[in-house]
Amino acid sequence: MPSDRSHRRGGGCLIYARTEMEVSTIDDPLLADTPDSVWLSACRANPPFILGCLYMPPPHSTSSINRLSTLLSHTQALPHSNKLIDGDLNLPEIAWAQQNSYLRLSPLLAQLNVEGWSQLVRQPTRGTHTLDIALVNGYLCPTAAVCPKFPDSDHCIVACKDPKSDVTPIQVRRHPR
Repeated sequence: MPSDRSHRRGGGCLIYARTEMEVSTIDDPLLADTPDSVWLSACRANPPFILGCLYMPPPHSTSSINRLSTLLSHTQALPHSNKLIDGDLNLPEIAWAQQNSYLRLSPLLAQLNVEGWSQLVRQPTRGTHTLDIALVNGYLCPTAAVCPKFPDSDHCIVACKDPKSDVTPIQVRRHPR
């Protein structure tokens, strides 16, 4: 399920989900109005969860960081117990492993911590930077692996897997440029 990227170059979101996951789009005004994003519900999964894919093109203003913060809080407050947001935030200045970053991003990192979000991607996905995310909230316990680059892309693929399953149910890939 791709996001609509007409009249734009680069970026974008695409979620590949196995048919047996029985995903459906989420009817939510804020999520629907978020550009460059796809939001799905996997209600029949065990456990059920929301899956979001988000692309934030650079450069980032204070306003765009605030919109991201609002989006994360809104998603966290949705009635689903488990959430997984994958995507490309294009924030090379975040040092995910150390939980320290540029001062302008400190409130965002504090919010992620307070709201119970965990970043699963711990390796660089473009050059030496971890631009791509797999944020999880709730008792969902997937693992994330950084895989080779998608053909003609400047980012590596991030694949998320449910450790209780023998199959990889979710693969999030960036569109080729």
